[in-house]
Amino acid sequence: MLYMNMNVLLVDDNYICVEGILHAISWEGLGISSVHAVYDGVSALDYLKSHPVHILISDISMPGMSGLALSEKALALNPSIKIILISAYDEFEYARQAVRLGAFDYIEKPINYSYLTEILEKVIAEIRMEAKNLEILKKSRPAMAEQFFRSLIQQGNRESSQILELYAQYLDLKLNCRYYIVLHISAADSDLLKQKLGIEEYCVRSMNLEHSVRKICSTFSFHYVLKDLTNFICIIGENIASTHKFRELIQSRFQKVAEHFSSRYGLVIGLGNITDSIWELNSSYASAQKALEYRFFFPEQTFLEADAISRYGSKVLPVGDISEENLIQCICKKDMDGITDWIHAFIHSFPGNCDSKIVVYSQLYTVVARLLKFCYELNIMTPAFEKEITFIFTNPDYFKTIAMISDWLLNTCQTICQKLSESVSKYHESLCETAVKYITKNYSNSDLSLNEIAEHLQISPAYLSTLFKRCRNQNISTFLTDTRIDAACQLLLNTSLSLKVISTQVGYSNQYYFSSCFKKKTGKTPSAYREEYQKQ
Repeated sequence: MLYMNMNVLLVDDNYICVEGILHAISWEGLGISSVHAVYDGVSALDYLKSHPVHILISDISMPGMSGLALSEKALALNPSIKIILISAYDEFEYARQAVRLGAFDYIEKPINYSYLTEILEKVIAEIRMEAKNLEILKKSRPAMAEQFFRSLIQQGNRESSQILELYAQYLDLKLNCRYYIVLHISAADSDLLKQKLGIEEYCVRSMNLEHSVRKICSTFSFHYVLKDLTNFICIIGENIASTHKFRELIQSRFQKVAEHFSSRYGLVIGLGNITDSIWELNSSYASAQKALEYRFFFPEQTFLEADAISRYGSKVLPVGDISEENLIQCICKKDMDGITDWIHAFIHSFPGNCDSKIVVYSQLYTVVARLLKFCYELNIMTPAFEKEITFIFTNPDYFKTIAMISDWLLNTCQTICQKLSESVSKYHESLCETAVKYITKNYSNSDLSLNEIAEHLQISPAYLSTLFKRCRNQNISTFLTDTRIDAACQLLLNTSLSLKVISTQVGYSNQYYFSSCFKKKTGKTPSAYREEYQKQ
């Protein structure tokens, strides 16, 4: 049972009242091992200064030092002491002052000993509960320290830091280094490793990493490590000549762990800005967080500093004209070199013009939206492509690095070029097929010409001529002649029409020119062709 050696100090200038309380209360039954009595406030205060007292029972009206004054001084010595005040006067002001001072309870004379016993039982129950809570509090000091440092790196105003100072004093933290910094160590490939190794093996390896990180941190004058599932936040303090030397010291000591674990975990270390006050660590933490965002732009680097990368990024300028229309023009020309140069310029406009992955996605969305519009306009959009675009922009972590965006854009543009070629080929075939149908339907018209056919297709005669030659491997004029001669052959074999009529029906206004063309095509005159097949 907690506090079996509970001590009570009884104070009253009335000897009879003191004796009555001493003999009327069953102290042993309450678990009280010691009851000491004095008869004035000064003696009581001296006793309190040299002895542990858990319960103070004091009269209010005493010569020299009143019970109220004694209570105030007792609480200053021991804030956890429980005070029961006694008075012969039924005055509300006494009760009000007793409550204001923090007295546990207030009773009047003559004393009802049963009532006093009830009050003592309540006092003892509260003391035991507080003792139990104190034990819990002592055991939870590590958790309180962790909560302190988490609040420290996230708080952002002086008022909250003043509250944290009280916790630092309670936790007995020595926060007197000249410089402080926050490091955010992240295992970028943790999800892949968990799937590959399994949770148990991954956790074992993560513990190895944690051991190495804590070992390095312990070499500094001050350190505290906060751990999440895949991240370490290291708060480090050092007494050193300059911020430059401090940063060099940090990198040199963490270099070995970075080299050892980087290839295994995709380890990356975000370095915050150095501060000369522990109460300004929130800014260091924020810059360490910002530094990690730049891994998207610089995946090959292990140590990342937001300020240094921002300075580097400001020197990176866009190359050439990177408007979306220039990209579309390159795709239309199927100019892969031009497409590659455009993507290179687009990618290298970061991080100079952007300082976060969200902004990169925003600009990427603009480019992709133009590509989608282009595909819809030419009817080369596929459900698979639509699905891929939707997935990417609903999963912001799809691209782990900016290099992945570059590769994806290049592959996408190559696919669009391929689809465009297939679409153009189909379009050309369609044009030629339409031309063939038009010729087949209108070959009997002696005025039928290349210009008329091109006008029907709404393209230029030269373009139609070139296109027909490429698709059919035959001049369009040759195809028209072949169509007319084939039709004439059928009329010669299946009718008794005269040559003049036949020549007119197949589009020749001159019978002799028809005969010349027929002989050139078949090697026979129309009359000879008819006679030969009639004999058969």
